[in-house]
Amino acid sequence: MKTRLLYFVQLLALSTLFVGTSSAQNRGVVWVHGLNSTSSEWSNWDNIFSAERQINTLNRSSYNTDIGVQSMANQVVNNYGANNRNIYFGHSMGGVVGRDIDVRFSNTFGGIVTAGSPFDGARISNAARSGEASNMIIDGIDRVLQGPSRQLGPVAFFIETFVVDVIVRFLDDTINLFGLRNFGSQGGDDLQESSGYMNNGIRNQQTSTAKIHIYGNEDGPTPWRLASQAIGNGDDDQFVSIVRTAGDVYEAAMWINYGIAVTSGIFTFGIAAIYPAWVGEGWSQGMNWWRYDSERNWNHLIGSDIPSTKTVCSMDINWQGFNNCMNQYAGTQATYEQYINCQNQNTYQNCYTYYASVNGQSDAFIKAPSQTGYNSSWSTGASTIEARGVNHLEMKKHPRMRDIYNEIFNGNHGGFFQTP
Repeated sequence: MKTRLLYFVQLLALSTLFVGTSSAQNRGVVWVHGLNSTSSEWSNWDNIFSAERQINTLNRSSYNTDIGVQSMANQVVNNYGANNRNIYFGHSMGGVVGRDIDVRFSNTFGGIVTAGSPFDGARISNAARSGEASNMIIDGIDRVLQGPSRQLGPVAFFIETFVVDVIVRFLDDTINLFGLRNFGSQGGDDLQESSGYMNNGIRNQQTSTAKIHIYGNEDGPTPWRLASQAIGNGDDDQFVSIVRTAGDVYEAAMWINYGIAVTSGIFTFGIAAIYPAWVGEGWSQGMNWWRYDSERNWNHLIGSDIPSTKTVCSMDINWQGFNNCMNQYAGTQATYEQYINCQNQNTYQNCYTYYASVNGQSDAFIKAPSQTGYNSSWSTGASTIEARGVNHLEMKKHPRMRDIYNEIFNGNHGGFFQTP
């Protein structure tokens, strides 16, 4: 009887210890979405990790992003009880809201994980509001219509309608997905680079809160991969394949016309070559836009292009001055030394600087330095994790993101975030 009683007491003690440990391990989490989005943005990871990691979702609500960062931060705080053992997850604008809460409402949570958040602002928001994005789309339409309109004239109307629809739908709808054309959105205004909010000092406030910044680094061509997620079927290569096909079609038309120009020009002393050469140049413009300039221009809109220069120098001779120098020896046989002396006197260095831009890292929407808070003192000491091949929208579902979150929950990027 005593043995059974002792066994029961031990079992009860172990059960109490297990329950107490399990409760202590259970971590509270707040999930906050980005601009013009809803709570469903985080549903995938919330459901998975709530089941796998004993994570207790304290709050996954939809917030009004149009009211601005600080007002949205107030909403989050009002829905959430402060506990510095809990973890905050913010995507895009949601990460900026997390920074705002951390500075203005200290110790609300003990750790912050952000994904694709524009801590230094999102230049695409500036471009959408200034009209720069619209100008880029108009320029693209003009470039890709040069070949068809020159080749077919009025008949090109049917091709033009399709081409215009493709460009406008791909790029304009991608921008509109984030509500950047909503000029009444304070959230969109706050996220602009050098906005009043970005310059109000919060970004320069340092805190001791544990922080992890995940930055997407999408493969090229970035705009078409983002568009595939924004308005396509979710296949990364869907629109990429369409654009590549368009580039091939334009190249074929370009060479056909250049070939006609060369052939006809031989027999007409070049006169008949003018028109097909002009048409071929039009197809060339479109080919280059599909293949290269669409991405280059998009990267400029989001601020991920890195300007670079290269200066090339060569030694040239001022031949007029050289001849004048040699004329003093006219009628006599100039010596080799005199020749070299005239050459050295009139030799100068000629330099030319080439300007180009290199595509920097981005999630196809926010440049990597902004995602890591490069110019935000608040991000000092934060761990940064690269999400290779993940764009801004794929952070909601990409398998690589699950691996990253598991790494975080395993404590690989700071013991605070470790969960069972």
